[in-house]
Amino acid sequence: MIRLKSLFFIFLILFFAASLSFSNASEGTQNVEGRYAKAVRQLRKDGFKGIDKALSTFKDLIRKSPDFLDAYISAADAYLLKYEFSTSKNPGWLKNGLAHLDTCTEKKRDFSVAYFKKAILYFNLNKPEQAVKNVKIALKINPKYLDARILYLQYLLSTHKKEEAKKFADVSAKYFPKDPAPLKFFGDIFSKAHAYKDAMRYYNGVLQLVAHAPYTHLALGKNYQNQNKLNLAIKHYTKAIELDPNLYEAHFNLSYCYSKTDKIKEAIKHLKIYSGKFPNDVSVLNNLALLYEQSGKIRKARLMWLKTKEKAKDKVYKKRAEAHLYNLIHKTQKGDLNTKQTSEPSQGGKSDEEKK
Repeated sequence: MIRLKSLFFIFLILFFAASLSFSNASEGTQNVEGRYAKAVRQLRKDGFKGIDKALSTFKDLIRKSPDFLDAYISAADAYLLKYEFSTSKNPGWLKNGLAHLDTCTEKKRDFSVAYFKKAILYFNLNKPEQAVKNVKIALKINPKYLDARILYLQYLLSTHKKEEAKKFADVSAKYFPKDPAPLKFFGDIFSKAHAYKDAMRYYNGVLQLVAHAPYTHLALGKNYQNQNKLNLAIKHYTKAIELDPNLYEAHFNLSYCYSKTDKIKEAIKHLKIYSGKFPNDVSVLNNLALLYEQSGKIRKARLMWLKTKEKAKDKVYKKRAEAHLYNLIHKTQKGDLNTKQTSEPSQGGKSDEEKK
């Protein structure tokens, strides 16, 4: 099933940032604007639990002001939110959303946003042909519709059309000259598809346009790390931290890269920084304990294994900590402090929000 779920959450913001400029409505423009704005604000505040109430307001606005297209769009968005956050996954909600969007495109043939949102709903209904048809219509109406280009690029990569995806991304980038944001988006999409070289091409394009881009350096570090080019990964993680010392994910990843290149002192340094921010992260306590063992700092290793055992809810971590503690006590009693790592440290992946 082509769900493109990660992309869906990028577009949630479109619902909350819906335009409030629309044509005159039968019950008075100001009254319609006020009710609509209040419903949007309330839904933002209440989240999932407020969807049904918001839907009721949007549908009432549609009934009383049938030419108010924003209400149709927001109703469709609310149905999609209802579908995504409900365990029942009722496809009828998506079909209801499509019905509202069909009305939009009947009333306004060049409404690119409505076609784009149709595409998202069709992807969720596992109807990729209809989805692609609608996203292409949206792009024909508005070639600079970045969200539609992102959606179609994700579709191409999800269906393993890599060469077509590269050509499409290159053409798309030309619509946004000297704008780093689309390049970052394209890089992220290629990276998630494990097309690391293509991702880095776009990330490097960002760096040519933006001097202060810590999240792009972080992304480049991840791509090099995934290719096992650890020295290059270290270079970009270090630059990311230089630009933003609070980019803790870079500290975590640096620790992994340094540990794999036998620079244990540096690995411990960066993992301690990360641990200072997230003191209850059991995977970090586990990794610190392993690094202390590897460096021969037995007392610190024992202390860290005790913390791991205390904080761990997962039985695997508890048993590992107990085994290492027993082994360290046994070795200390024998006077054998030549420790050896018995587990791999965790790799990567303590996520900060993706930004430039």
